Amino acid sequence: MITCPKCHKQHSDGTKFCDSCGTRLSEMTTCPKCGKETPAEFAFCQNCGSPMPKVQKEETPTPQQTPTNQTPTNQTPTDQTPTNQTPTNQTPTNQTTTNQTPTNQTPTNQAPTDQTPTNRPAAGQHPASNNAGKKKFPVMAAVLGGVGAVVLVAVLVIVIVLVSRGGAKTADKYVFYVKDNEIFYTDLKKDSKAQQLTTRLFDSGSFTNQEIAETAYTLGMFTRISNDGKYIFFADKLNKNDTGFSLYFRELAKPEADPIKVDSNIYSYSLNKSSTIVTYQKGMGDVYQYKIGEDKKEKISSDVRDVRVSDDGEKLFYLTTDGGLYYKDADNEKEKLSSDVTNFYYVTKDFKTVFYGKDDGLYKQAAGEDKVKIASEVNSIINIYDSGEIYYTKRESGEDSLTNYVTDDLKDADAALTEPTYPDYPDAPQSPYWWEYNTNEEYDAAYENYVHQKEEYDAECERLDKEYMDAREAYNAKENRDRIRLQLEDETLSQSSFSLYYFDGTESVVLTDALVEDYVLFDSVYAPNAAVTVYEAYNQSEIEKVKLSEIESVYDVKSMVEAALFSSTEKYIAVKGSATVVEQEKEATSFDINESGTVVYYIDDIPEEKDYGELYRITISNGAVGKPEKYDSDVRSGYFINENDYLYFKDCKDIRGDMYVNKNRIDYDVYMYNVETNSDSGKIYYYTDWNQEKRNGTLKVYDGKEAVKVADEVHDYATLPDGRILYLYDYSMTYYRGELHEWSSGENRKLDDDVVCILYRG
Repeated sequence: MITCPKCHKQHSDGTKFCDSCGTRLSEMTTCPKCGKETPAEFAFCQNCGSPMPKVQKEETPTPQQTPTNQTPTNQTPTDQTPTNQTPTNQTPTNQTTTNQTPTNQTPTNQAPTDQTPTNRPAAGQHPASNNAGKKKFPVMAAVLGGVGAVVLVAVLVIVIVLVSRGGAKTADKYVFYVKDNEIFYTDLKKDSKAQQLTTRLFDSGSFTNQEIAETAYTLGMFTRISNDGKYIFFADKLNKNDTGFSLYFRELAKPEADPIKVDSNIYSYSLNKSSTIVTYQKGMGDVYQYKIGEDKKEKISSDVRDVRVSDDGEKLFYLTTDGGLYYKDADNEKEKLSSDVTNFYYVTKDFKTVFYGKDDGLYKQAAGEDKVKIASEVNSIINIYDSGEIYYTKRESGEDSLTNYVTDDLKDADAALTEPTYPDYPDAPQSPYWWEYNTNEEYDAAYENYVHQKEEYDAECERLDKEYMDAREAYNAKENRDRIRLQLEDETLSQSSFSLYYFDGTESVVLTDALVEDYVLFDSVYAPNAAVTVYEAYNQSEIEKVKLSEIESVYDVKSMVEAALFSSTEKYIAVKGSATVVEQEKEATSFDINESGTVVYYIDDIPEEKDYGELYRITISNGAVGKPEKYDSDVRSGYFINENDYLYFKDCKDIRGDMYVNKNRIDYDVYMYNVETNSDSGKIYYYTDWNQEKRNGTLKVYDGKEAVKVADEVHDYATLPDGRILYLYDYSMTYYRGELHEWSSGENRKLDDDVVCILYRG
C-alpha cells in the first residue's frame, strides 16, 4: 500500500496520484529505527535521520494496470470524501448527465477515468456564455388562445348585447326610477305627475331596497321607450323564484289602458327600429319574435346559443347548441348554412354575410351561397371589420434542432487530440551512503550533488505531472464535448408558436410569428372602425450562438436558447398588413386607439414601484405611423372620449386624481371610476370629494369651457342628451333610498322622495 504524504490516504501499490487530493504518490518504506514511513526515494528517514534500506525500483505501471474502483466524480475532492461513495446530488461515475437534470442543479461533466488526476476545477466553475457567432432564430412564441374580439357568452347576455339603444323621439325627456317597489316614469314636464308603470313589480317583502338597487342596471335594460316614442316596455310581476322577466308594454298616449303582456320567463329582448317586432329569448335558449300590431308571437328556434338580429327585425342569424348555423328572414323559411359550428364571430351591417368558426377554420358565408374558407387552424379572432378585413391568430407547433444554436469552435482541435499516457519519469537520483566515502568532505560534496540532482528530479516530475494533468483535463473535456455533439444531433426544441395574421378580404399576411402570450385574452387593442391594432411580439433580432467550448451539457444550450427566445419583446402598431415598431423608453403600456385609427396614446418610462409614467402620442396618416411624441408627464391612465379628445388622470391617490383633457386640467380630486362623457355634446360628468363609505360626492359637469357644480352629496345620476341631469341626493345607505332631483342649466328641482334607484336608460 502507498500512503499519500499530504492527506495520508492509502492507495494500492503502483498508484501514481492520490484520488482524494490529487498529490503525486511515492512508494513508502518503514524506518527500521523509529518505525515511521518515508518515501522510498529518500536515503534517510524524514523523522529521525537514520539511513533507510534500499528498495528495488519497480517499473511504472501502465494505465491498464491501474485499479478502477476508486474514481470519484468530477467534483473537487476533499480530504474527507470517501473514495467509494458518490457525493450527494452528483452524477454517478458510470453515467452521463442528460437534459433531465433538475433546473436547480449544475449538470456535472463526465466522470474522470482512473488515470485522471482529480485536482481540477469542479463542474459549474466555468459557466457557459452565449458569445460568438450570431444566428436569427426561428420564432417560438406563445399566446393563450380562445378569446377574440367576438366570443360566445352566456345565454343570459346574448340578446341583451344586441338590443338596439336607438334614441326615441321623446328620449330627451323622460326618466325611469324605482320607489315603493314599483317602476315610475316621468316626462319631466313641470306640471306632469310621475306615472306608475308596474302593478306588482316585486312580490311584497321578497326583495329589499338594497337588492332592488343592485339590479337597477338589469331592470333598466328591460325598461325603455320605443324609437318612435309610441310604446313603453317594462318588466313586471317578478319573483325570486323566477328564471326570467315578464315583459309588458303599453302606449304612452294611453296611460290608463291595461298593459299588454309579451311573454314571461324572458331573459333578454330587442326592439326593431320601426317598433313593430320584439325579438326575445325565453328560457335557456328559445328564441321568439312578437309582432306588436298583430299581438302574436312566432317561435324561431329552440336551444339557441347565439343570435344576431337586423335593425328592422326581419333577418336573423343564429347558432344552436348542436352547432347548427341558420339564417331566417321574414319572407322565407329558415336556411341551414352549416353544421358543427363552434364560434359565431360577426355579421356584416347589411346582414348579408356571417363569419364563423368550424373545425378550427375561419369561414364566411352569405345566405343562399356556399361557404368560403378564409383560414385553417385559427386560434382566436382579434376583430372583424365590415369591409371583410380581419385580424386573427393561429397556433402552430414546431421543432428546431439545438445544433442551430451552437458553434462548434473546437471541432478541429478536438479531432487532433489523443488520449494522454502516463509520463515517462526519469530515474530518481540515489542518495550517497557515508560509509562509501573516505572523508566527511567527500561525503558532504556527494550529498550536496545529490540534493541538487533531487531538486532537478522533483522539478522535472512536477513538470511532467502538470503536463499530464493538463492533457488529461483537456482530453476529458473533449470527450464530454463529443457526448454533447452526439446529444445535440438528436435534441430538438419543441414549442408552440402563435402568429398574428391580417386578412384583407382576399388573402392573409403574417404580421408576426412571435406573438406574446395572453395578447388576445388581456391586451387586445384595436380601432373599431379601421384596421389598426397594437400588439406585442417577442424580439426577433439575431441571437448569439453558444460556443460548444463554453457549455457543460445540452441543458445549458436549452436554457440559453429559451432565455433568448423570451427575454425581450417589442410593441408594434399594425395598419392593415404593415407593422411598425414602437420606440420605447422602458416598457410601453396602456395603449389606446381612437375609433378611426388615426391617433394612439400610451404610457411609458414608468419608475420602479410606481403606477404612473410619461404619456406619449402617435399619429397615423395615410397608413404611415408617425414618431412618438411626449405628450404629458406623471400620467396614470386615460381614454378617448371622442375621436379627438383624450381624458387622463395625474397626481392620483387611491381612487382619486386630477383630471385632464388634452393637457388642460379640468378639476382636482376626481373620482376616477365614475366619469361619464357625451361624445356628441363633449360634456363630462364626474364626482369630486367622493366618500367611499357614504357612497356620495360632489357631482360636476364640464361643458368644454368650465366645470360647474351640480350638487353635493350625490349618490347616483343619469344624464339626458339635452344636458339635463337626474340625480339621487341625501341617499341613505341604511335604507337605500333618497331624493330624486333634476338639474338643468344651473337650476335644481326636486322630483320625488324615497327613490331607490334610477334605471339605466335603454
